[in-house]
Amino acid sequence: MLLSCTVQAQTCYRVAESRAQALSGAPALPDYRAPLTARDPAHGRLAYREPAGEGLESGVFRLVITDARAGTRHVLEDIVNLSALAWSPEGERLAYCEGALLYTVAPHGGHRRALYAGPGGPYPGACLDLSWSPDGGRLSFTLIQNLFRPELAHPMRVTLALERCGPSAARGAPP
Repeated sequence: MLLSCTVQAQTCYRVAESRAQALSGAPALPDYRAPLTARDPAHGRLAYREPAGEGLESGVFRLVITDARAGTRHVLEDIVNLSALAWSPEGERLAYCEGALLYTVAPHGGHRRALYAGPGGPYPGACLDLSWSPDGGRLSFTLIQNLFRPELAHPMRVTLALERCGPSAARGAPP
């Protein structure tokens, strides 16, 4: 299911088109004990997850952004099944998956913007291998419908073509 946003006060993205291709074989499932990090290519900030509940089995993670140059650490929110992170090329938005739900958020926080809701929802679904295209015009990820039952995983590679909305769209910036 595609979702979109319309915001005038800040840069955001809306989905212009989506494509999904079924993948064969069993997907490599995420290890929630392993670090999940993403480096901002434009500003050097680091986004990462840390356990927010009692132990990893709680499934709740804190999304944190640190900026070593500014000496800051900002907790954005607590998220169930935080499975993927990726910065937009210009560092204006951070994309992340809460299970099979894809969102973007500004690095300073604020309201998250839903872009995609896949089968499996926040749990037991997941997005893996999340990445932006170099021009920021596409987001791609592997969608897993069920992390815990391989026979129900049904992996798909999803690509979303994005359009900018907000001030940068008015300036004629590329997506």
